[in-house]
Amino acid sequence: MKKENLQLWIVGCMAFVLSSCLGGDKWEYDEWNGSNCLISSFKLQNDSIPGLENVIFTIDQINGLIYNKDSMPYGTEINWLVVCQVQFEVTPSAVEVYQAAKHDSMTWNTTDSLDFSDYVRFDIYSADQKATKRYYAYLNIHQQVPDSMDWTWSSNRLLGKAVQEQKVIMRNNFYWMYVRAASGYELYRSPVTDRKTWTPVALTGLSGKTVNLSQLTEFEEVLYLPSSDGSLYYSADGRNWNLLEQTPVVKTLLGTINGSEQGKTSSKLGETRRVRNKPLLRTLRVTPPNSLCQSPAGFRRGAYCRARYL
Repeated sequence: MKKENLQLWIVGCMAFVLSSCLGGDKWEYDEWNGSNCLISSFKLQNDSIPGLENVIFTIDQINGLIYNKDSMPYGTEINWLVVCQVQFEVTPSAVEVYQAAKHDSMTWNTTDSLDFSDYVRFDIYSADQKATKRYYAYLNIHQQVPDSMDWTWSSNRLLGKAVQEQKVIMRNNFYWMYVRAASGYELYRSPVTDRKTWTPVALTGLSGKTVNLSQLTEFEEVLYLPSSDGSLYYSADGRNWNLLEQTPVVKTLLGTINGSEQGKTSSKLGETRRVRNKPLLRTLRVTPPNSLCQSPAGFRRGAYCRARYL
């Protein structure tokens, strides 16, 4: 008899403990629900604004932002009040709304239409009135036609003369403009903060030459410029140019590339003939025309004798 009473007492204690645990979970669940003031979904709609009902909004719970990542088309106008359909994880006790376009605050009944021509701020008050959550809602619209560029007028004709070819580079806080005019090659420069006033700069070493300004390339702080006869010219200051001797005939100066080979990174200045059926330029290998490769006088280390792509 005593044994049976002891068993009943143990079972009763276990039942009491279990009920206490379950009761605790329910209390924690109710407390979370009471303090929950999160928005779970957001949607706008107005029949007079095409496509508005299809806009997908992102809800950033951490930063309190509601916005559409994919902006509406350029030219969309929000001239009408829109229906704002908001779902909450738990019904709040109150929602305060501030409409920036109207500079107006009000207690929102979740059904009144709102003005989204500017941002709208939502202040959500939890059911137990112990917590609040603020959201800023934006309706993004493209401000220009996609895949287009806006050009802003800067000044009238910069040089006051016609040019046949030109190339502009930036060095040492200046824009340097090389031009080929009827009288020959000329050089002008303008501070990067100006771009309207161009001052002539003395240019030497290119008189009587025909160089390809479009292929002007900088490598290790030295400028290189190929000519139509296959010669290569270089300049350390951009003003005084000299012929780079003992070089092969340069067909095209493509520029500089960064390549890696066996974990080693290098930068090469190279010339190449036409390359066919090469899907990817992986690295630039320097090889001599006759198994001998001596760096041309005045040419920095890493230059080429003849270049080909692997």
